[in-house]
Amino acid sequence: MIPAWADFIEQRKKTMSLIDQAIANSPQTGGITAKLLESSPDPAVLKDNLLTLFFAGYETTAAGLTWAFYWSHSLPEVKRKILEELNHDADAAMNSQSSYLSAVCREALRYFPVNVTATPRTVRSAIEIDGYEVPAGARIIPNIYLAHRCEKTYPQPEQFQPERFLNHKFSPYEFLPFGGGSRSCIGAAMVLTEMQQVIGTWFQRYPNAQLTDLNPRKPYRYGVTFLPPRDIVLKLS
Repeated sequence: MIPAWADFIEQRKKTMSLIDQAIANSPQTGGITAKLLESSPDPAVLKDNLLTLFFAGYETTAAGLTWAFYWSHSLPEVKRKILEELNHDADAAMNSQSSYLSAVCREALRYFPVNVTATPRTVRSAIEIDGYEVPAGARIIPNIYLAHRCEKTYPQPEQFQPERFLNHKFSPYEFLPFGGGSRSCIGAAMVLTEMQQVIGTWFQRYPNAQLTDLNPRKPYRYGVTFLPPRDIVLKLS
């Protein structure tokens, strides 16, 4: 057996063993595993979902956080509003989905989604989409990036405007950084909560942090994801 493949098989066994332990202990420990067990009692489905969270939720969350940090430190008005909200009610800012901090996180995911396309779909029966005839059997791929740049949905899409998420609730067909339908990301709620709490804690501890370079940044392709450049640096002052 090829050494790299043998190592993969060994690591996979260890990973699945940890997942089995998490499932077995979930009635006592609670958390996300217990919630998934309630909604999906099928062991195979549960293991797949936990494996997805185990491997796929870190790099993408880190990318979303990086962009949120970048925008909130490069736009003084955004930073000012975050600090005002945290000074007024820190707990509400970190836990409320209607907070300005939550809107900043959503706008960061809208502006530069980590995945630019969603899972491909197969058309079961002929449909019409915006004047285009799509025949049965065709494969269509939702474009998240273009959906988030639609001017009808997001006026001035090239502007970073968290307020748009305070004034309007977008449908899953308009705001879809985690994909959509039955195959959307299982960790969507966890990611948004994690982003809010990390950024909220950061601003409470380091309100005077600054970007070392204010030049505009664009994402770069890394495999199937689009990630922030590595030269975004925050300086504590």
